[in-house]
Amino acid sequence: MAILMLAAALRLWGLGSKSLWVDEILAVERSHTLRHALAFCSLNHEPPLRYYLVHYLARFNPPELFVRLPSFVFGVATIALLWWLARTLFGARVGIVAAFLLALSYWHVVQCQDARMYAVMMFFWTLSLILFFRVLETPTQPLWWPALAIVHAVNFYLSYLTAFVLVAEVLTFIGWLAVRKWRERAAFALKPYATGALIFAGFFGLAVSFWFNPVMALIERYTGARTAAAEPLVRAVLRGREVVEVVGWPAEFDAGFLLGILDKLLAPGIVGRVIALVGLSAGLSLCWRRNRPFVWIAVLSFFLSIATILFTEMKHFVTPRYVFHLLLFATITFAVAIVAAAEAILARFSGAAKRAIAAFLALVAVAAVVLHCPLLYLHVRCERQDWRTACRLLAENVKLNDVILTGLWGTYGAVLHYGQPALTEQHRIVNCLSTDQTAEEIERTTGSATAWYVTWGHFPNDLRPLIESKMEPVVQLPGLEGTIEIFRDKERQR
Repeated sequence: MAILMLAAALRLWGLGSKSLWVDEILAVERSHTLRHALAFCSLNHEPPLRYYLVHYLARFNPPELFVRLPSFVFGVATIALLWWLARTLFGARVGIVAAFLLALSYWHVVQCQDARMYAVMMFFWTLSLILFFRVLETPTQPLWWPALAIVHAVNFYLSYLTAFVLVAEVLTFIGWLAVRKWRERAAFALKPYATGALIFAGFFGLAVSFWFNPVMALIERYTGARTAAAEPLVRAVLRGREVVEVVGWPAEFDAGFLLGILDKLLAPGIVGRVIALVGLSAGLSLCWRRNRPFVWIAVLSFFLSIATILFTEMKHFVTPRYVFHLLLFATITFAVAIVAAAEAILARFSGAAKRAIAAFLALVAVAAVVLHCPLLYLHVRCERQDWRTACRLLAENVKLNDVILTGLWGTYGAVLHYGQPALTEQHRIVNCLSTDQTAEEIERTTGSATAWYVTWGHFPNDLRPLIESKMEPVVQLPGLEGTIEIFRDKERQR
């Protein structure tokens, strides 16, 4: 209970006071009407459930709080589920340590304050693992199979990324059956598992059949002829000057991406990466001795996600949150390694010496938490992107005839969202899709009017020299997802 209270306090801090950032703003705008949300999802790479939830939650004030509320509630509940899962598979001590690690995970804290609902997905991933091990133990229980199907179906309508865990569970199930049948021969009853698998397939297939056509179109887009035809264009864009305007903020699949995942699993930096690698290696080895299906699912989900990213169009536009499910497996793995190490050390001592070593290990744990607190505090306190402040500064300083130019992907929507009505009703706001268009709009602004330029994140290679030569910086607002920058035309300033 104390761990849950700590987790809730960390995730509730600033939940409704922080500005929405561009991804959240786009979700709110795309879900303005249910018809608009459905049309967008049917033509893009996201299912509709998240947008339906945002559509209704954004009606309450403050919308920043309510659109993030599912992530907060399910995120805290995930810690309780993780405790139950780890306790069931590896013992009570591992359950407590795993819950404590997830409660202090800065990556999980950030996702619990995000309207994209990755924290909700982790809740259902954890629940699916609990149900998965239930059906392995008691395949004759008729309720486990449809419950498992419904859990995966809900996650499917939240994000297609749930396929990484779903397919890993299916492959593990098939492999586990094959091994059991090979070892036990006729003594192993295969029929209950086959019947249950058919029940699961029927319920899951029926649930997702309503979204069959968009899924087939998505598969064709990422793996079929359309992807092959688009590949040269994507590579040209990545090399060209319009890299940021056309594709947003591109992130190639490379060593930096993998290192970024290690940073988020534990703590950024070389020390954190080394500890993460050692903990994962030792933990997986220990888990293999005690529950091999868990290791199969963890390893398969990792390689399935990496293979999907590497061999599809996703490799050009990938971020660590696409493999957020790895945090679930890593947390349990770290907990297993920590408990095993502590038990191995304490087993060498007895009496007063054992109590002294236990106290020392407790001090080491407290020191580790204290060292982690500044990083955790940074992610709890800081804005992802402070668009509310940016638009307030614009409203206070932009004159009646001035023009506001918006840059990087999402900036235009953010200014419209937080600039109503002070900016949208009295000023011309231009969405600049290229460097040439930005230069033309700056030159077009004549007389007493001033051009203002707002953007966030990285600049294209040829845009920053243009902005720096024609404009002067007004303010920079650092954020966890990129710095918002505001410039104004220095030649026409009075």
